[in-house]
Amino acid sequence: MELEEMKTLWENMSERMEKLEVLNKQNIMEMTELKYRNKFNKLRLYETSGAVVCYIIGLGILLNLDKLDTWYLMACGVFCMLFLFVMPIFTLGSINRLTKLNLSSFSYKEILVRFEKAKRRTLVIQRISIASGVLLMFATIPVADKLLNGNDFFQNEIKAPIWYAIVFALIFLALVSRWGYGWYMKITQSAENVLKDLED
Repeated sequence: MELEEMKTLWENMSERMEKLEVLNKQNIMEMTELKYRNKFNKLRLYETSGAVVCYIIGLGILLNLDKLDTWYLMACGVFCMLFLFVMPIFTLGSINRLTKLNLSSFSYKEILVRFEKAKRRTLVIQRISIASGVLLMFATIPVADKLLNGNDFFQNEIKAPIWYAIVFALIFLALVSRWGYGWYMKITQSAENVLKDLED
């Protein structure tokens, strides 16, 4: 084999190796992106289901708003309705920002910066949701009492079983909120670990 032939063969092999390396990097990036997005699928499913429930309840309040015949019941009803219509939009929007992070369009550092920003926003929205969820619970009680029983919660004597139910509901809400926030933390941390594997 002559020197020219060997040189041509070497260049061809070198070109093929470069193409294979580029293809390999693309495959790794696509697999990482898929793995990253899959981290949020279950979360998105739960939040979408929750959003549907929120919209159904919010629509029920809207259709019965005329039954809330005092200013304070109306205020509670409007707060409940706004919360149930608006909060799912923020929650699902924050999850979409996390999942739509295009890994192949940015440098590794830029990916981590964008992820961190979306993660922070998502966790802030969750904290706001938890805090306002307590307000929602207290606003829902008089609205539900009026719409389901025809009673004005604020004008009736509140008996001991109702206080027990409120305390139980607050404890339950605190436990569920803590569990849900922990789940968000776990999923976002797991997704961040997938992104950090890109550095290797």
